[in-house]
Amino acid sequence: MSSSELTGAELEAAGMREIDSAVATSRAAQDALDNNALQQAIRERRAAGDTAPLKLGVLISGSGTNLQAIIDRIADGTLNASVELVVSSRPSAKGLQRAEKAGIQTLTLSKDVYADPLAADEVIAFELLKHQVDYVVMAGYMRMVHAPLLQLFKNRVVNIHPALLPSFQGAHGIQDAYDRGVKVTGVTVHFANEVYDQGPIIAQETVRIEEGMSVDELEANIHAVEHVLYPQVVGLLSAGRVHVDEDNRVQILPE
Repeated sequence: MSSSELTGAELEAAGMREIDSAVATSRAAQDALDNNALQQAIRERRAAGDTAPLKLGVLISGSGTNLQAIIDRIADGTLNASVELVVSSRPSAKGLQRAEKAGIQTLTLSKDVYADPLAADEVIAFELLKHQVDYVVMAGYMRMVHAPLLQLFKNRVVNIHPALLPSFQGAHGIQDAYDRGVKVTGVTVHFANEVYDQGPIIAQETVRIEEGMSVDELEANIHAVEHVLYPQVVGLLSAGRVHVDEDNRVQILPE
């Protein structure tokens, strides 16, 4: 287990050209391995008796409770996956401590050092390739991801949103739903693409807003649902059951 925070000087020493070259070299092979191709390969491996865990790279910025939910399900044997790397945009993120406690390698790419999000995404892509991850899981990651990462992992970057998309998009989904006075909100897990909060929807779960409920109570209920739904979706990916059709609709294949 190790952790690191790369600095601008270290990145320059390592050579941005080397990172660009490595990512570009891998892109051609990765382009053919979008979600559907990978899911088909996983189904075939599972049918042949291969029980190797799904390899994850997790992106965080804060407390890491969704990361912890995934770690816990892996630990209790109900989720066939492994977290290979946790990347944080904030050095103070509590999720880094959760990862280190679980023996997971961590990396911090703070905004102070990486003001250019494209440069940060190139480094993240390079590190994810090194760790041979199958899927990238965004768990409270407060930076947008861009083409270097999204193209390399086409329909293999997963995000969770605290509302029923396409309603209440953006960073304040819980508060916005509460302020609007809706009676039902919820949680969405979706593939990330170049358009914020508009990638193919994998799964959704509803949460009722009861009379007299405070926004803090709603937030707690939303998070409780997230901690169940996210590991479930990772489990579907690990079983090879998630297919994106030509209309960008997600189909959950039978077992």
